Amino acid sequence: LVPAPTADSSRERYTHLAVELARASLVQDGMLRLTVAGLSMWPVLHPGDALLVRPVEPKDLRRGDLLTVQTSSGLLTHRLVRKSLLGIQTKGDACRQMDTPAPYEAIVGRVTSVERQHRCHFDYSLGRWRSLHLLAGLVGLGEGLLFAGLERLAGWIFPIGLPGRSRFGRTRRFFARLLSLPFRVVTYLLQCVLGRIFVKDHA
Repeated sequence: LVPAPTADSSRERYTHLAVELARASLVQDGMLRLTVAGLSMWPVLHPGDALLVRPVEPKDLRRGDLLTVQTSSGLLTHRLVRKSLLGIQTKGDACRQMDTPAPYEAIVGRVTSVERQHRCHFDYSLGRWRSLHLLAGLVGLGEGLLFAGLERLAGWIFPIGLPGRSRFGRTRRFFARLLSLPFRVVTYLLQCVLGRIFVKDHA
């Protein structure tokens, strides 16, 4: 007897197939068009934005690049905040935490342009945007490291070994979020300025 497929296994097969089709399209056409579906990169990227993704070599990666990466749940487009000999680490502009480090093989491509509502076209390959993306990458790295440090600090104050550790886990996360709030506000304002510059220049 063959066991009936579960919802999780069907989802995994669908995700794997979608990623393979995306990679095949990138190889065949030299480009891949994706549509933004979430808010993790807001306000720089909006839901519905059309992304043009092209292949990129690891040696050509720059901090602040928008990368499309293969994850266990599908394709993810976030900002590159740091890289090493082993791989990369990305972060959503609207997220406090950095993503799990990924090997270079997980990179599908780099976003080179964005189209919004068929009116605004942002060409990220132009040199003038590199400084802005670098700034956003540095701010994202700083926020991610700060939040990770605050979570460790909260872990010392609320040890895991105490009774009701799930409650203390939530307390640690709340404590870290509270302490990182000023930096989150500054980060949000900088990202809003970045988004406004893009729209104003291309509207």
